[in-house]
Amino acid sequence: MNEILNNKTGLPETRVNEKPMLKLFNLGRLGKVNSGRLIFADGQMFMMGKNELHMFQWYEFTKIKQEGMEHLQQIIRNDFFTLSEESLPRMSTNSLFWQANLDGRSKDYIVSSGFYTKLPSAFQKIEDSINTFMYRLNEKIAD
Repeated sequence: MNEILNNKTGLPETRVNEKPMLKLFNLGRLGKVNSGRLIFADGQMFMMGKNELHMFQWYEFTKIKQEGMEHLQQIIRNDFFTLSEESLPRMSTNSLFWQANLDGRSKDYIVSSGFYTKLPSAFQKIEDSINTFMYRLNEKIAD
């Protein structure tokens, strides 16, 4: 699993040594990664998929608007970094790996996938923020 979580294949050379602000992975049965997302501090988002050789690699997906990145940073500082292991539900066969890197701090959790209502609100807030502030297909991305 660590091999997939640390995979850099497909990332532009400028991103290879850069820590993403958010790493999100869907872990299937037996810890097998099904998909992933990376979000960098400038808002650039990459999605993990399989290439023609059926190997996982990163693909540039979209970008998150500046106000969305500010909102995400606030959620990470105020909600995500303050979570405790005790507030998380027990694991299920399918799980999500979440990691945040911000202000020199890093924190990660593996939580049950499924309904966000069973998780602390930080997870839903992050997803809602990403979905609200990411550029949509055919929407011009501001530089």
